[in-house]
Amino acid sequence: MVRGCEKRIYYVKNPESDIFDEAYLVLRRQEADSLAGKCTTDEEMRFEAMRILSGISGNGEKNEKERSKIKFARAFVAGAALSAALTATITAIIYFAV
Repeated sequence: MVRGCEKRIYYVKNPESDIFDEAYLVLRRQEADSLAGKCTTDEEMRFEAMRILSGISGNGEKNEKERSKIKFARAFVAGAALSAALTATITAIIYFAV
């Protein structure tokens, strides 16, 4: 039995997500204490909960891998475009120099 321990939990049912049906968000102790003095409305808490849940989609590693692939693809396309522009410039210089 745990005595003297209190957690403030925010419950979201149907969080407008394809992945989650319901969510339980536990406030940090220092945040729960600081929120006690503030007038945090239910709408503000719901907005923050939805912001957090929108950034979560299943496995965190998968998101990192997808971001890495997107970064690689962007760098590849930028490199290919730069190479094409450089080749065209060098070809034009050689063509008009002769």
